[in-house]
Amino acid sequence: MPRELTLVSTGPVTTALLVEAAVGVDGALVPRLLFGGWATQLVDVHDVPVLTIELSRQAEDVSDLERLIGGLPSGGPLWWTEMTAPWGPAGGPGTAIAQALGVLLGARLVVADGR
Repeated sequence: MPRELTLVSTGPVTTALLVEAAVGVDGALVPRLLFGGWATQLVDVHDVPVLTIELSRQAEDVSDLERLIGGLPSGGPLWWTEMTAPWGPAGGPGTAIAQALGVLLGARLVVADGR
């Protein structure tokens, strides 16, 4: 089972933001589209996935988000982005990219890593 990451932000994750966050962690990562563009996967030089990120979706019921994760960002409509990264050291870069995205977007990041 992969490490599950959830990002709640006041704007969607864009390709430009994903590239900025990824380059700051590992400039050698390569993106590939999955599921007809519904998700983007970042892979390392050995073609090992470090992060899979789904397209952001605008949240319809903010009360459910508050109940589920709490501490929501304020300032507009909320966007929900789901990501997965591998367990163990291989998931480190993916988690770091998700954290960088959180900083860039002023978002709330929840990492479910089984701990």
